[in-house]
Amino acid sequence: MEAVLKKYTTQLIAEINTPQVRAQLHKAALEGIKTVYTQEEVNALIDFYGTAVGQSILAKTPRYLEATMTPILSIITEKYEKSSQNANLAREIRQIMCNGKNPDQACTQQTKKTARKK
Repeated sequence: MEAVLKKYTTQLIAEINTPQVRAQLHKAALEGIKTVYTQEEVNALIDFYGTAVGQSILAKTPRYLEATMTPILSIITEKYEKSSQNANLAREIRQIMCNGKNPDQACTQQTKKTARKK
């Protein structure tokens, strides 16, 4: 599971790291800033990041994100794996996907099991 997640995470990063997507992310960030902060607050942030302490924080931010995102993703992955192992969840997903019309082997097996219970 971990290898698959890593593979798709790498692919996702490659897809995100394009000029077009970076422009979209930049636009979304600016819209978020405009929605949340006042101009006075933005000016204060600009002033702060212009200081030595602000520059130090900016320089350390990638390391901070790297240090926190790995444990956060591990926790999320663990919780996702536990939820995907939930028998009720799997049964409900099969019911939605199969609905008696899907010829996939998992669906035909489910139909046979359901028929035996009746």
